[in-house]
Amino acid sequence: MSATTDKKIKTVIAYVTKYSLTTGTEEVTGEVEGKMLIIRGKYCTYYHGNEWHMTLEDAYKRFEEMRESELTRLRKKTTRIANLKFKVKQDSLVKFAESLQP
Repeated sequence: MSATTDKKIKTVIAYVTKYSLTTGTEEVTGEVEGKMLIIRGKYCTYYHGNEWHMTLEDAYKRFEEMRESELTRLRKKTTRIANLKFKVKQDSLVKFAESLQP
């Protein structure tokens, strides 16, 4: 047997969570090969690791993890922006002022 026929490929209904926070979780029919989900069509699309799930419950758990992670990131960013102060670097002003003199 060749290496390609040794791999077991099975067709399943899976839930893709890769884009859950932007376009939503998608229910798809694809082929599982190892830890990879392959969606065949005009072009093949590959999903790896925790980008896809076999059960709706696992997909929901991953969505919640992604959502919490994004909220934490946005809170940090909001805090950083809220604490920004207007600053002017002195060297920049000196160079700019010098460039204005004839």
